[in-house]
Amino acid sequence: MRSLLYYLNLCSLLCVFMFFTHCEKKVVNQKEPLSNGASLSHSTLDQAYNEFMWLEFEKLTNRQLLNKMKEDGYKKANPLLMLNDVLTSHGIQISKFNSSMLNQDFAEVKRIMELIKTVNNDPSNISKLLKISWYNYYQGTQAFQAESIAEPELKDIIFISYLLEHTNDEEQLFSILNDHFDIDRFLDVFFEGKTKTGNRKISYVLDIQYEIYAKSKFYTSLSLLSSNQLKDFERTAWLNLLNNNKYPIDDYMSKKSSDSTILGDLIFSDRNTLYSKQILPASTLEKWYLTSLREGSVDVCDAVHKLKQLDNNYYMENYNAFDDCDCWQDYTRYMIISSLNLMALQIISYGEKWPLGDVESIDCLESLTDHYFKITGEPTSFDYGVVSSYFMVPYVILASENGRHQDYFTSYIAKQALLSPFMRSLHETYSQLRMYY
Repeated sequence: MRSLLYYLNLCSLLCVFMFFTHCEKKVVNQKEPLSNGASLSHSTLDQAYNEFMWLEFEKLTNRQLLNKMKEDGYKKANPLLMLNDVLTSHGIQISKFNSSMLNQDFAEVKRIMELIKTVNNDPSNISKLLKISWYNYYQGTQAFQAESIAEPELKDIIFISYLLEHTNDEEQLFSILNDHFDIDRFLDVFFEGKTKTGNRKISYVLDIQYEIYAKSKFYTSLSLLSSNQLKDFERTAWLNLLNNNKYPIDDYMSKKSSDSTILGDLIFSDRNTLYSKQILPASTLEKWYLTSLREGSVDVCDAVHKLKQLDNNYYMENYNAFDDCDCWQDYTRYMIISSLNLMALQIISYGEKWPLGDVESIDCLESLTDHYFKITGEPTSFDYGVVSSYFMVPYVILASENGRHQDYFTSYIAKQALLSPFMRSLHETYSQLRMYY
């Protein structure tokens, strides 16, 4: 009996301990999944955001691959590197064009570029010489006529790059392109080669092709920004993307806040920051997010250290505010995802530190992913359709040199190959690059 009584008392103590431990964790962490949680809407708008954000990653991947191929003796690598520098979304950089680098495989490009050099600053004349009929629709000299959707040719791609420097209305240009062309075909392969062993075909897609495709989808999707299905962190990511690329944001901004919770106040302050209005942050962490994070180049480890302040202590310091709205997980998700997107935009804009190759920054970013999954209660996964792409895309952009995670990155891109020709082409390029490591 004494032995039985001993074990009964021991079980009682364990039950009491587990009860209090569970209660304390529930009060502090508030980890119950919310109704709208991290559910993903794989919408046209999401895909357009992803592809636009992937552009810098694509350029980096393409440049790294071509440099590796150049070292390996592929003759087409150097001309393609040159064409990526010449044909840009800001116009044709004539000063970087070197016709002597182009052999017979690039005869069409050489012919078009020499023509443009001859009659530069005269888009109308160039369009006539190249027999580009859709320019009349864009110019307004001919009413648009519904006809069979056209497949873009190399001359169209080069001429669009030229127009992007000479247009005053980029949105109108892409509206015409969307009406006239099968946009997916802008990612058709115009240049091919063979592997040095095995005689396998290698396909080359220029950066400008990705940019035309992504911008076309981008402008088509802007009308969807008013959708009430967008989560707060998704809308903020879009607004920061628009603002960073100097696109007007007035049509997509809410001028008033009907939400007086701690999360609602943060979102309203975020919107006011875009208009450079005075803000009243509720904490030093919010002050950092609304001001310092947006000023110049970002130190990754410092930013991650700040975001890790979103912990049990932060929750308890603002317990009443979070208890009133039951929005702890939404708040942390909003703060981390918005910060990660801002970090990506800032670091790429300033350029000198990207891609991030130092071990310290890579390790800090990796630790942020662990913190994100823990603090938001989301499934620990880098799979497409599980983790929010508004978190994953800026993370891949920033942590592209993380060898420990590159298999995850490859898988994440591959799972979108059937959804988007952009991602299918990017997967091929990224996979080719991975073969060199």
